[in-house]
Amino acid sequence: MSFIECIREGFGNSVIKHCKEKGCNLNLENIRNHIILKGEKICRNRKICDCIIFIERNGKIIVVIVELKSRTVHVNEVVEKLQNASQVALKILNSCNSGNYKIDFFPIVLAKKWRNIESRRLTDERIKFRNRNYLILPKSCGTPLNQILNNS
Repeated sequence: MSFIECIREGFGNSVIKHCKEKGCNLNLENIRNHIILKGEKICRNRKICDCIIFIERNGKIIVVIVELKSRTVHVNEVVEKLQNASQVALKILNSCNSGNYKIDFFPIVLAKKWRNIESRRLTDERIKFRNRNYLILPKSCGTPLNQILNNS
């Protein structure tokens, strides 16, 4: 069973087709062999980001956690949601025995409109995943995921 099939089997009731919310979306055009999980369906007892995406590509797993904002970005709340999602993603990775894969991780926040102060504060924060700290990537709604992956 492939990694993506394992997630679909274990978390099928949380699978969604698109990463979008209230007019904000992550463009997944040309992204193959992926699965999107709705954060609120996976974890109801804590704040969590909108989407957790797993992509299986060239013997590697790419984990993308995404918070979608149509209005104001409250930095502390967004960081909490992303950190909680990173923990959930790690549990999913472990449950599908991803030990043979190289793992890449991308915490992303998409907003319709960014104020400079929000963007700066967000990029000062880090998300811990597998004992490493990752920069949060603030982007505009509709940004293609391929563009983010290729530029990082």
